[in-house]
Amino acid sequence: MDTQEIQEQVNAIRVAMTDKGLKAPTANFYIVSDTEPFVMLSWTLTKPDQYNRSYKNESFRQAGDIDAQLSAAMQLVLELPDADERKRIDFAEALAEAIHLGRKADIDTKTIDALLATHKEISNNSLPPPRVSEDLEIPF
Repeated sequence: MDTQEIQEQVNAIRVAMTDKGLKAPTANFYIVSDTEPFVMLSWTLTKPDQYNRSYKNESFRQAGDIDAQLSAAMQLVLELPDADERKRIDFAEALAEAIHLGRKADIDTKTIDALLATHKEISNNSLPPPRVSEDLEIPF
């Protein structure tokens, strides 16, 4: 594999990362003294305060066979949720937190049941990602 082929594959990985909606994605191939060449992918968290997200900064680093590294890096990116799925996951997480807080605050069962039903529909992918109108006023 020559440098042109490596460059094309690294570029394709970065394009795939962008297509997945990752923020500030970078795909790098490093040749460093006294170590094997390696691929490293990184991107910025959309919600850095969240724990155990599906994606994180510097989520992939692998040394060894160059073809295998680049293939594994592309496979990792292709398996990440796309931007719409990420929105659905983020909304489902926020809704789960609202349900948890509602239970702790002894909010009436009818309200919690409605939230649970919505959460179940989102989890089953039967609802589209939430869309909020720009001019919507929230009354609190």
